[in-house]
Amino acid sequence: MRTNNFFSGLKARIKQFFKNLKESKELPVNKNKRYFFIVSSAIIFIGLMILIIFGFNLGLDFTGGTIITVRMGEELETTLIYNQNLATIEDILTENGLKLSSSQKQGEGTDAAIVIKYQDIAGYTDEEMNALGATVKDQIEDALNAEHSAGFRIDDTQRIGATSSGELLLYAMLALLATMVLVLIYLAIRFELVSGLVTLIVLVHDVLIMSALVLVFQIQINSPFIAAIITIAGYSINNTIIVFDRIRENRTNEKYKDYTHARLADMSVREMLTRTLYTSFTTIIVILILTIIGVSAIREFALPIIFGLVSGVYSSTCIAPSLWALIMDKREEQKSKKVNAIVVKPEIKPAE
Repeated sequence: MRTNNFFSGLKARIKQFFKNLKESKELPVNKNKRYFFIVSSAIIFIGLMILIIFGFNLGLDFTGGTIITVRMGEELETTLIYNQNLATIEDILTENGLKLSSSQKQGEGTDAAIVIKYQDIAGYTDEEMNALGATVKDQIEDALNAEHSAGFRIDDTQRIGATSSGELLLYAMLALLATMVLVLIYLAIRFELVSGLVTLIVLVHDVLIMSALVLVFQIQINSPFIAAIITIAGYSINNTIIVFDRIRENRTNEKYKDYTHARLADMSVREMLTRTLYTSFTTIIVILILTIIGVSAIREFALPIIFGLVSGVYSSTCIAPSLWALIMDKREEQKSKKVNAIVVKPEIKPAE
């Protein structure tokens, strides 16, 4: 019964939200903050559960693996031939206990090739994987030569270690941490400490939402995922700062001096909503096109970016203003209590 009441109330509030969007100069963001917090918490919780049960779908950039370039020349001119050759290669990998991580056509005409990637087998040493790789290479050459009666060969075989990617992830996280500290200092000086803290909370929120959705859709994580996190950090900070800049301007306006923090935040969000939607969703459209027509490596970067951009719009318009108003109200409440707690001691006259 409570669940039904919750969703019924949520549906009604969504309808009211869009109605107010058309009619009012303010958005009922703070009025609905409980629902926004619940939605964010639910997505992060689901992602956490999937992480605990299944873990990330790590690609060979983090697990280690091998890249093989099979030069096929004009035999790859048609999609049918490409798919047939790829199926043959994938069967050979499966027979040797390996799993195809990704594949991509490279070059045109006589330079056309299939670039395939497969991950290391858990527990295998580098020597064992090198020996297995040599076997796989010979089997692929034999199979393709038998099918096409041509002197096909594997041009390049490259091993990728997981250690370098682990170091890259560490450096990226350190860079992100340093950015957060510098952003906090800047915002504390430019705006106020509360705005800086809320911006960092929203940044962490967007990264967690993006990671949770990557877990839900089991998108393979490789080095582009690190670039996606850093990119989303920039978008998230930019969107949030713009909203806080408008809040600061409205707070200094004598016209709105009697407005509550919640009303100031709602009005500021409404004033910046059109700009935020235009800039963010035009970017999303471009990346969505890349996702549709791009190769798997591009999708590994583009899909997390889309998740992060949507989360950035949501957090900068719904989470950040609500959280800012909530913290500011708490601060004023605490200040008021401290003032009321001050007891003026009566003056004690010396005894005559």
